[in-house]
Amino acid sequence: MSGGRIVVGVVMAVGLGLAGCGSDPEPSAAAPETTAVAHGTSAGNAGATIQVDDLDACTVISDAQVQTFFGEPGGEKSPLNAAFAASCSYDDSSGDSYINLTVQVPPGGPKKQIDYNKGNARNVKPTSGLGDEGFSWYTSKEAGVEIVYRGALVSFSQEFYSLSYRIKDPGAVIAKLTALAGPALKQIP
Repeated sequence: MSGGRIVVGVVMAVGLGLAGCGSDPEPSAAAPETTAVAHGTSAGNAGATIQVDDLDACTVISDAQVQTFFGEPGGEKSPLNAAFAASCSYDDSSGDSYINLTVQVPPGGPKKQIDYNKGNARNVKPTSGLGDEGFSWYTSKEAGVEIVYRGALVSFSQEFYSLSYRIKDPGAVIAKLTALAGPALKQIP
């Protein structure tokens, strides 16, 4: 696992990261409000609260889903579990970017955590149709969708390794993350 992914995973896993904070210049395209097929709290395990202690986050998104997302086979999967959270980074095979999935059950509760994250994120847009509440965000180098689902905060993001890469169409990245999130949420035990 690269040093950058370790730092990103740890920050996200403990809920201290400020999604999208920083001074990156922004791409000109605005991300639209995202809507997904309804997968609320009754999906998956009938609303049972997610338990992260034994969760293998690398089993939540299938290899086929990773390939569909990237348009190429996936690369290495890197799990990271911490107090109150389970995370997995899914590399693309070209080494350009990765998807990070983090499932948190923050001590203060998911509502408090999502409100905090939303208040500190950039380019925030509400999402609907996934869980109880959600929002998307983006910067010039990463984009994400965060969802309150079954008593947890579930985050999906795509991040790029290259220092020179800039997201040209954040709305398209967010739409792909939202499409990935719907079926993946149902895979969380």
